[in-house]
Order: sequence, then C-alpha cells, then structure tokens
Amino acid sequence: MSRWLANVPRGWDGLRLKYCVHQIDNKVEQFDDSEIYVGLENVEPWTGTYLASGTAGLGEGTSNRFKAGDVLFGKLRPYLAKCLLAPFNGVCTSELLVLRPTLIEARYLQFLMLSREWIEVVNSSTYGAKMPRASWGFIGNLQVPVPSADEQRSIADFLSHETARIDELVAKKERLIELLGELHLRVIDDLIVPSCGIPSDWPTLGRYVVSMCDGPFGSDMKSSHYADAGIRLIRLQNIRRGFFDNNDQAFIAVEHFHELPGHDARPGDVLVAGLGDPNNPVGRACLLPAHVELAMVKADCFRVRMDERRVKHNFVSCYLNSDFARAEIGLQLRGATRERMNLSGLCKVRLPTPALDVQTHIVDQILASQKKTDHTSEVVRKAINKLREYRTALISAAVIGQIDVNTYRKEPEAVLETIA
Repeated sequence: MSRWLANVPRGWDGLRLKYCVHQIDNKVEQFDDSEIYVGLENVEPWTGTYLASGTAGLGEGTSNRFKAGDVLFGKLRPYLAKCLLAPFNGVCTSELLVLRPTLIEARYLQFLMLSREWIEVVNSSTYGAKMPRASWGFIGNLQVPVPSADEQRSIADFLSHETARIDELVAKKERLIELLGELHLRVIDDLIVPSCGIPSDWPTLGRYVVSMCDGPFGSDMKSSHYADAGIRLIRLQNIRRGFFDNNDQAFIAVEHFHELPGHDARPGDVLVAGLGDPNNPVGRACLLPAHVELAMVKADCFRVRMDERRVKHNFVSCYLNSDFARAEIGLQLRGATRERMNLSGLCKVRLPTPALDVQTHIVDQILASQKKTDHTSEVVRKAINKLREYRTALISAAVIGQIDVNTYRKEPEAVLETIA
C-alpha cells in the first residue's frame, strides 16, 4: 500500500484507483446550449461545492460529458483541490477528470480526493512549469483505501453531516463580513451626496477623463496566453467594491503585452468592472495598488485616468462604489443575461466634483471607516480559515480510518466557535 496510507485500519483493502472507477473519456467539440458546462472556476477549492455561474455552452475547445454521480477531479494545478460530486448531467472542461465509481462509494471518493494527503501526493507528480498538471496514468495507479461498503457509507454520512455544520458556521461569518461591507457603503453615501450639491447639476464623468481603455476581446486574450510571470493581468475578480483583490493572480508574457498596446494600467489608475453578477455589481471600482507596477486589463475591465487637477482618482473610486452611483450606472446597463456597461456608458454617469480639499476630506473619512471595517473583517476571516483547516483535518482523518466515525465525539457548536 502507498506510504501515505500506511496507517489505515486492518481489514481495509488497498486498491489502485483505476480498478475502483471507470475513467470516462466522452469528448465533444460542440454541445447543446441547454447543457450545463462546468469549468474549474465552478468548483470551490477544498469543499467540493458547485459554484453556479448561470453559463451554459460556454466552454472553450474540447469538453467531456459526465453524468450525475460522477466524481470530477481537477488535474490542472491539483494543489487547488477541486473535486466535485456531479449533481446533474453535463459537460465539463477537459481539465477535470471524469471518474465513474464502481467499487467505491462516490461520496467517500470525493471526500478522499479532498483530503490534504491525497492532494499532496497528486500534486507531487505534476509536470509542466507554467500549467502544472497531474496525469491519469499517475492518479489511476495510486492506491486508495477501500473499507467495506457499510464503512464507506458511514464515513460519507459522518463527513457530510459534520462538514455541513462547519460550512453553515463559515457561511454565517461570511455574511457578517458582507454586512460590515454594507455598513461601510452607507458611510460612503452619507459622506458624498450631502457634501456635493444638487445631483441634477453634476457633470458627467466623461468630462474629466484624460484616457480610458477596455481590455482586448476574443482571441487576443485567452487563458492559453497566461504565463507564470510577466505582466500582471487584471481580471474582473480582482476588481472589488472599494479594494483590489490580489488573491487570484494571472500574468501574460511581456512579449504578448507589447503586441497589444493601449490596454495598460499603472498604480493609482481607477479600475472599473464593466460586467456584473449577483454578488459583484457592474461599475464597482478600486485603484490599482502601488505594488503592481505595470498591468494590463482584460475584457470588461476598464482603466480610467482622470484630470486630477479637477477630480481625484480615489474620490472617483469611492463615488462609483456608492449606492447613488449604483442608480446612475443602472441607467447605462445593457445585456440580457448579465449586466454589462461599456466605456461610453461609464462616461455618461454623473459625477460630483466638489473642491479638491473637500474631496480629500471625504476620502480621508471614508478610508478611516474602511480601516475599521477591514480590521474587524480580518478577525472574522482568520476565524473562517481556522474552521476550514479543521474541516480539512477532519476529512483527512476520517477517510483513512484515523478516527472511528461511529464513536467519534461530535464537536458541539460552542466548541466549533472556539476553534474559530
């Protein structure tokens, strides 16, 4: 048995994965728009949760068909731990292995593939510097612990129940962070609108634009152009309501950047999202931080430079995140499935332009409020991380028999709160 399974209980079989599942290779180049497409972005890391995007038939290149009950495992960058137990029939990116369980319970297999030890072993096998992948040849030959069918069901039932409790606590804490953000946005409205005169007299944003750009569309910028290093690529997920999210980084080669002039962004530029979804509104804005020395915007990401002799970039960013600006932006939206705005629409948004010292005073107050919100939110995020670490540890212990799920003392809510 593999070294990582050296301590499984007696009586548990150790079988190569390829003897426990059928690896499905039902490739398709085109499929019906009504079929649900699952990309890597639709699988939440480490939890196996399906993240619905509302997109169907939008995959790039070759896809793979799957059925409800199949286990989909991400072979690209396996350290991200993306493993989904398919709740429906559909098609998925070829970067997801489609495994149909035969001698192993599907829920147990998903939890096994979300254990830290499994991810570490698979990740150690990857090849390719820019886009590290694990091969089915390696994964299929890995030995997996196969307890009796009853034990598999017991482990899966236990973990389904316990992870659901942990996930509920995480969701409550995430909602708390959302509420803190909403309170901060109210502060922005209360500071900006009463200080800036009559809205009907406000000029349009376009009046003060020095230069602006969108990102390149179509074949000029695809995921295949991404590199491990080079020029930072700004994507929609980096533009949050009032801050630049540096977690999800992407880069393009310097040579490709120079082949596509006119899409650059530099520290202090205003970044605006031209595409929205239910959780991230169109028109949200932030500044490009100083640590990103040079960047390029992707499609639907706008870079805006204003005449700062009249209006400050940080004031524009704060204003665009206000609820009042939300109404203004709403007048410029188009698109049936997802709210979208173009550069012309952004230019038509009315913009208050108080004196520069008033702008500075307003921004200082907003930043002070943001500092308090960020501090409290960071405390809550640390609690969330501890809960997630406990979740992963519990899965890892259960799937290799290090705890007896039938006698394990379930942690009460108060204890879970203490862990967090």
